[in-house]
Amino acid sequence: MKVKALFLDLDGTLHDFEPPAIAAMEVVYGMIIEKNPAFGRDALEGEYGSIWKIAREHVFSDGKTSGESRAERFDALLSRFGIHDKELLNRLVEGYG
Repeated sequence: MKVKALFLDLDGTLHDFEPPAIAAMEVVYGMIIEKNPAFGRDALEGEYGSIWKIAREHVFSDGKTSGESRAERFDALLSRFGIHDKELLNRLVEGYG
């Protein structure tokens, strides 16, 4: 029998993406706190968790790149704390990756 296709599940099966994602988010939270020391890490993490819970239902099926989706999530996080800083947003997207 000739193999016509091979499917691999890299999302947590062959590649555990969680540790690098957690480490990258620590960088993001640190960058926000550095610029806005009044915000605590736990508050940022809680708000981002809420944003991610909604966003993951549509991520990769909405036609946006992962970078575009990530920028939207980070922008939503900043907005929830009253921060409207495009320079910081760009730094967060770069800092994550």
